[in-house]
Amino acid sequence: MLMRMSCVGSLRSAAALGLAVCVATSGTSRSMAAQPSGSTEFRVDVWKSEQGLPQNNVQCILQTHDDYLWIGTYFGIARFDGVKFTVFDKANTPEMTSEAVPAMADDLDGSLWIATHDGLVRRKDGRFTRYTKADGLPEDAVWLLCASRYGGVWIGTGHGLGCFQAGKFSCYTTVDWVERDWHQGHLRGSTRKFICRNGRRNSTI
Repeated sequence: MLMRMSCVGSLRSAAALGLAVCVATSGTSRSMAAQPSGSTEFRVDVWKSEQGLPQNNVQCILQTHDDYLWIGTYFGIARFDGVKFTVFDKANTPEMTSEAVPAMADDLDGSLWIATHDGLVRRKDGRFTRYTKADGLPEDAVWLLCASRYGGVWIGTGHGLGCFQAGKFSCYTTVDWVERDWHQGHLRGSTRKFICRNGRRNSTI
């Protein structure tokens, strides 16, 4: 399910704020109210499959540069504009041969990258394209994504780290390590995980 916590009296869309929390559970939701110390009150909105999500098990969530929220589930992805969901799955998007989406990332050129268990899917200018090992991925099952500040995306799989830049893939396999210096940080890759370091903030993905 998808939850939004908003300050009462200054409610705006979740797509504009990005104040959404994804909860990977299919259980029933409880009535929730958050009232921290002081006079500020908060309102919690909950969206589930009944409100338009493809499925209640949310795996990832991403706010793109155009302020949409994208939600990845086991049954496809949904774009949320703060009011309604638009679902993309096998039924309307043939490129999504696997509907399980563990990760997403947005590129500098406006591309939305979607990790699936059967390839990497790119959405650019409303068009979907699927990439597989035959196109240069280390393997078809993609688990992790991280957008590069130089454009393109880093791709984490169980058989190495991949990178898509300038229209082509590069692969770093189990015997490779990659370290690319950035202005105030760098990205390091290994076989099953990679670390994005941006200044003093470290995030293990």
